[in-house]
Parts: sequence; structure tokens; C-alpha cells
Amino acid sequence: MDRFIPEHPLPQEIQEMPKDDTVCQFCGVSYLIHSEMKALEERVKEAERKMEYYIGSVEREGKLKVKVASMEEESDKLSRALQASEER
Repeated sequence: MDRFIPEHPLPQEIQEMPKDDTVCQFCGVSYLIHSEMKALEERVKEAERKMEYYIGSVEREGKLKVKVASMEEESDKLSRALQASEER
């Protein structure tokens, strides 16, 4: 997947701040994690949409394989019937 690039990135001075200045002293979680989590949520949603599409593709492929096999069988029958009628 593509790397997330925020629409409105943090100013350079904030990006260059030491970790101690951007982390909660009580719990250790970055104050900046909210935007990171939102970006990850969007990536997960996109991955789920793609998975749904591919799951549907697998199902459709299975159905098409059955149809192709049936059509090949019918084609063989018609070819044999044509050959039999030509021999008469």
C-alpha cells in the first residue's frame, strides 16, 4: 500500500521536536497519534473494500469455470453430432 501523506502535514518545527516534547508524560502516548490512527483507519477501510472485491471475484471465477466446463462439454457434443451427421 502507499504510504500515507497527510493533507495538512505538521509544521516542520513540530516534526523535528524531540519525542519527550510530543509524548504524554503520564501514559507515554504521542499527542500526535490521533492523525496517525486516522490514517491507519482509512488504510484499513480501503483494504477491506479491496478484499470484498476480490472475494467477489473468486466467487465469480468459480461460477465462470463451471459455465466454461459446461460449454466445453456442449461444444464437444455438438462437434461429435456434426461429425456423425457428415459421415452419413
